Amino acid sequence: MIGVGLNFVPLALHAISMSRAGRLGTELAGVDAAAELRRYTARHLLIGIPLLVLALGVAQFATGRRTPSEPQAPAQADSLAVGRQHEG
Repeated sequence: MIGVGLNFVPLALHAISMSRAGRLGTELAGVDAAAELRRYTARHLLIGIPLLVLALGVAQFATGRRTPSEPQAPAQADSLAVGRQHEG
């Protein structure tokens, strides 16, 4: 957790430097903020895909579903002879 917290230190320092008067306006001059917002919103949604795969895997494990690598139950001989009469 300390590593995760340390990862945000440079981001926080950059945010503090942009909060000084006029600095953010200068940085954003000539930028279409709406287009950038749409672009980065779509990219952030892609981050959710690995999380979705993880959640589905946990749900599958929790329900005890069989994976494709597990062997199938053997078919019973009677199920193959549906409609046939057994001769005595």
